[in-house]
Formats: sequence, structure tokens, C-alpha cells
Amino acid sequence: MAMVSAAVRQLASADFSALAQRFTEAGFSVALPAPGIVTIKAPAGSGRASVVVSVGGHGDETGPIEVLALVLDRLQPSALAVDLMVCVGNIEAIAQGKRFIDAD
Repeated sequence: MAMVSAAVRQLASADFSALAQRFTEAGFSVALPAPGIVTIKAPAGSGRASVVVSVGGHGDETGPIEVLALVLDRLQPSALAVDLMVCVGNIEAIAQGKRFIDAD
């Protein structure tokens, strides 16, 4: 991943720090419940829909990771109309450029 943006490298390594900071500063509730998972929720009582986005099911298929990284990098808090959970799977496989580590 030497020729990809910092945003893509961060998402591929499940580094949600910039995203978390941007949304926390805007008043959202941001949590990192497990490695590779971030949740972003509007202030309580908003009654918003929830969306889950998952990438990295196969560590060597980086296209979806790159697209999601670019979207998240450009996403402004004022534009987020849903509560969001992002899951990055197979973090080790992504780092090694392999389809999977233990099982496919």
C-alpha cells in the first residue's frame, strides 16, 4: 500500500483516530468496541436509522477498502444522516496482502 493515500492506509489498519476525532468534536458519540470497529451515533434521542458498512472480508481485495476510506475521509459530520458502524475485517490479512490468515 505504498502508493495509496493516508486515509486508505489508516482504514486498512483499522486506525479510526482522525474519523473519531472529527465526529467527537462535532458532538457525536464515537466508540471503538473492538479492533476494526467504530460506531458513530448522533446525540441521544435522534431516532435515526442505523447503517453497517463492512470491508476487508478478504485481505487482498482492497478496492472496497479504498472506496470506503475515501468516502469516510471526505464525510463531514453535518452530512451524516444515519448512525454508522464501520467494520474492517481481516486486518492482519490486509497488512500482509493475503486473502486470509487462518481460514477463508
